[in-house]
Amino acid sequence: MNHKMTNVEALWPKLDKLYKFDPMQNRSVACETLTDPEGKYELNLIVTEAQAKELAGVMRKAFNEKRGEDWPDWSPKGLADVFKQDEKAWIVKLTKKSYGEASSKPKQFMQDGSIAAQDFQLTTGSKIHVMVGVRAWKYAGKSGVTLRPEAVKVVELKERVESDPFSEADDPFADEASDPFGSPPAPKGGSMSGPVPDDEIPF
Repeated sequence: MNHKMTNVEALWPKLDKLYKFDPMQNRSVACETLTDPEGKYELNLIVTEAQAKELAGVMRKAFNEKRGEDWPDWSPKGLADVFKQDEKAWIVKLTKKSYGEASSKPKQFMQDGSIAAQDFQLTTGSKIHVMVGVRAWKYAGKSGVTLRPEAVKVVELKERVESDPFSEADDPFADEASDPFGSPPAPKGGSMSGPVPDDEIPF
């Protein structure tokens, strides 16, 4: 089952190449081929609460249609059991494994509908439309629903921002005294917010 989501925000997209986790480097690295069986494509979406609830309903429908008699139930109690919350929005994680097939790469389209170049890199903050593959599964006594990025269309491409190690936001001397004679810096304040109650999933 596929579900179309429109005008959502891309977060940490990895769709130009297959990526896999390298334990030696403790981070994701690009695979050398498009058929690496350990590789996967990833895309996080920042969506509204209404979009998250709609997607959760589609996930429940996909599970009910696929579920066999011996399947354990998939029973999240609220949106927070399915997605991550970020302030007033929700983060939806999409992952698609290669399964050793080069054709598994998600299709990407530009604003005019043309196919994006093979090495096109979608940027964080871009506004996009996404075709989400919704797949129910059962494995090793567990069951659930996985979400895959099947196709993406760029609505508004965010300009890539190169990291500047000496920008004002990342001052390498922020912890040092501003007084050249060694006066200690002023203490920094902070705030903590309490937990946000879960919203019920409409299914």
